[in-house]
Amino acid sequence: MRLVLLLATLALLAPRSHAQPVWDVLTRAGGMPSDYVLAIHQDRWGFVWFGTDAGAVRWDGTRAQTFSVDDGLPHAYVQGFAETPDGTLWAATNAGLARRTEAGWEAVDSPLGREPVSRITTDDQGRLVASGTATIGRLEGDTWRTLRLSGGLGYGEAPILDVGDGRLLLSGFRDPAALLLTPEAGGFRAERVPIAGLSSSPSGAYVSIYATADGLLGLVVPQDAQLVRLRLEDGQLVSEAIVPLSNGARALARHDGDLYTIGSAGLRRLDASTGEAGPLQIEADVRAVTTDREGGMWVGTFGEGAARRVGTHLATLSDVPARRVALVGDEAWALGGRGATFVDLGAPTPEPWSLRQTGPRSIVATPDGRFRISGQASLFAAMTAETIRRMSVRRRLRMVAQDGDWVSGSAETADSLWMGSYGSGLRRFRKTPGGLVEIDTLGTDDGLPTEAVEDVIRTRAGTWAVTRRGLAFVHGGRAYAMGVADGLPSSAVYAIYEADDGTHWAGTDRGIARVDPTRWRAEAVGEREMAGRAVVAFVERRGALYAVTTQALWRVERGPEAPRSEAVRVRLVDAFPLVADPRHTVEHAVYHAASDRLVLATSGGLVLADLAALPASEAPPPPVAFVGATVDDEAVALAGTPRAARLAGLGPGRHRVEIQAAALQFGGDAGVEWRGADGVWHPADQGRIVLSDVGAGDHVVDVRAVAPSGAASGKPGRLAFRVAPRWWERRAVQALLAVLAFGALVGGVRYASQRRLRARVRELELAERVRAERERISRDLHDHVGAEVAAILTRAEVARLRAAAEGRDADAFRSVEQRARRTMGSLREAVWALGHDALTPDALADRLGAFARDQAAPLGLAVEAAAHGEVDRALSPTHALALYRIGQEAVRNAVRHSGGTRLRVTVEATGDRVAVVVRDDGAFGGPAGDGGGYGLGNIQARAEALGGTLALSNGDGTTVRAEIPVAG
Repeated sequence: MRLVLLLATLALLAPRSHAQPVWDVLTRAGGMPSDYVLAIHQDRWGFVWFGTDAGAVRWDGTRAQTFSVDDGLPHAYVQGFAETPDGTLWAATNAGLARRTEAGWEAVDSPLGREPVSRITTDDQGRLVASGTATIGRLEGDTWRTLRLSGGLGYGEAPILDVGDGRLLLSGFRDPAALLLTPEAGGFRAERVPIAGLSSSPSGAYVSIYATADGLLGLVVPQDAQLVRLRLEDGQLVSEAIVPLSNGARALARHDGDLYTIGSAGLRRLDASTGEAGPLQIEADVRAVTTDREGGMWVGTFGEGAARRVGTHLATLSDVPARRVALVGDEAWALGGRGATFVDLGAPTPEPWSLRQTGPRSIVATPDGRFRISGQASLFAAMTAETIRRMSVRRRLRMVAQDGDWVSGSAETADSLWMGSYGSGLRRFRKTPGGLVEIDTLGTDDGLPTEAVEDVIRTRAGTWAVTRRGLAFVHGGRAYAMGVADGLPSSAVYAIYEADDGTHWAGTDRGIARVDPTRWRAEAVGEREMAGRAVVAFVERRGALYAVTTQALWRVERGPEAPRSEAVRVRLVDAFPLVADPRHTVEHAVYHAASDRLVLATSGGLVLADLAALPASEAPPPPVAFVGATVDDEAVALAGTPRAARLAGLGPGRHRVEIQAAALQFGGDAGVEWRGADGVWHPADQGRIVLSDVGAGDHVVDVRAVAPSGAASGKPGRLAFRVAPRWWERRAVQALLAVLAFGALVGGVRYASQRRLRARVRELELAERVRAERERISRDLHDHVGAEVAAILTRAEVARLRAAAEGRDADAFRSVEQRARRTMGSLREAVWALGHDALTPDALADRLGAFARDQAAPLGLAVEAAAHGEVDRALSPTHALALYRIGQEAVRNAVRHSGGTRLRVTVEATGDRVAVVVRDDGAFGGPAGDGGGYGLGNIQARAEALGGTLALSNGDGTTVRAEIPVAG
């Protein structure tokens, strides 16, 4: 479907582009109990209080907390507030005075009793002054000075003025006069003060007198309103000039040095010298106006809630929603799906010219200073603004290219043009005298992250495609995609911009990024601060770079080491919103340097933002305050002050404590940070601090407010509380338990020591008995068994000699003699083993060496004996004797069967094992076992009996290795 150029079927002149106030509105939808706001006051902590017909409301910038009769107020209808130097906040209600306490509010006994209190203020000494229908009183210390008039005290809109020397001036009477109250004997003396030059007021009218920087002003209301200049002179009020008012004012208010009229007709700025009223700023019944410490104007209305003026820098030119805006010189076109708006910014008073027509999608400025429009399925030729304005109803804009999807944008060079669409990717056309000729199409196969292209941007580096799946840079017939993996804070990209210094910046819905086209990398900035705010455009002003989000302006601050990301930060420009209605969003923006204004395409129309109204400096850090707490999900009262608060002592056990703090800043988004015992500042989500498992002891939580610029409040607020210990957590109990534990430890150590001592004594006694028994057995073997064997040996030897002498056979006696000798040798070895308490591997090696030499001497074998490892460790007699027997058997086998020339005996002691190794250089002479003559079966049986092993190897000689464990 072709796009018909914005037919001029309906040309609408929008309002003139004078600055318009921007208001933040607080109503019942934001937590107020009522939309009828009668009074506004900011207390010394920074909270803003609203008096309504449904109670007093405390506003911290985020939450509204209501106090009514259930919280101590004598009446829900609150008409005013005042604060005395001692920090006490007072409220005027329809049933007397109330005073703010730690627990809430309490009614105060006063001479006004329970009559409605219509006016409340403080005099120049900070003393409380209040008046009702017939009584006025001033609190001096603990005593009230009062006056009661039978005729009444006038109308509540008229203020009570302090005129010095403790005197008060009352107005608001039907009679054109005032009352001067002078202190006298515990009360006041009332004197009528006529208004000279104002002989009588119109029927039903009354005169309210106000103090201004230029003197006194009298307001005659409610009929034909008049403004009267007054001065107090010689006991009368002298009128100097009478200025008629035509706006139906009922009262006066001051803000930032300016005078305003308020009443049922709304809020207007007033020129006090001429009576000329400015444009209507709020069209509602206004009851109260005050200024907060940030310089913001608060307005209370009767039926439409409270409002705070954010600024006067916006001028709405058209209510036609716009999505894109393009600027050529002083001419700006804003285009959206429902039409377009044109404005000449060079005119003294820019007047917009709007067209309503569905279909257009975007508009861009071409290099030759024209506008090119794209829309549904079509791209149209570039034209000047004058040509567009003069187009007739029936003419159509010449189409130069078509696409099956919506055309999202275009960018061009000297010889070619790139066109993006929502389904066809990027298409490239060559410029020829006959028109555009398509030469290339890039899709996902060519590197695009998606074929749904949101915009096409041309910079000095080349052509860029903006998508919601990342950036794409076109080079050499291909697209090179960039996403989160390459450093972007988000894949949803809304803008790409080349700054004057050549750096490239990408805007996403999670912050911005500095893009390096040479390395194809990005460095994210402002992810935490800007999360959830889509950056739709970048602008430069006087060397400073700004990012435009959907509703606000952010300054990109680049340090001397920029463009490194850690040298760059973003800062919200406080009190400078870009939309007047929070339901509207900014879709695109350009900067007009000549007028120093931003041209904004918004969902609510074309808007101009005057950058000359930018704050000259950063706002000071906001104060912080504690506003509430819960313990185990039950609300508890805070004692102390909002910055030095405390909780009542908590019972024993583990608790979940949730603390609510607020940054008391009303002109910007400030945050809250907190720290506990770890000393580290942590961000508090929406001011909420959760301590999920708090045990016994004293606890302290510090909080501070942090402005969008990063500035933190100097002195943090502190909340302290104590959790009572359980009985076993009490210090006395813990001390007693510690003493008992120490005593038990000492007793246990003593008991264990005595037990070990007794066990050691038993071990020594047992060892001594074993040693004595071994000595006894050794003596018995030596003295008795040895003697008997020796006798047998002697008898056998004598018998053998006799038999030989007599010529008889002596072999039997010789066999007995040999067995006796062997028995004697074995007996000596057993006596040797039993006679030592602790044999060592070194001693065992010497003994086996001696045995081997004795066995090998007849054959001429060379014998070596050695011990290795832990040669001095103790061996039990059982282990020593078993190893000796194994060594003996191995030596005998080697001597009898190897046929070698060298024999080596080694005792190895390592860890918890001891091995006997017998190695010869002869040949292995037969099968293992006794049948072969080696007796290896005996060796293996001895080793296995003690949990050991036997290993036999042959090659260059024969090695027998027997190893047994000796631990314990």
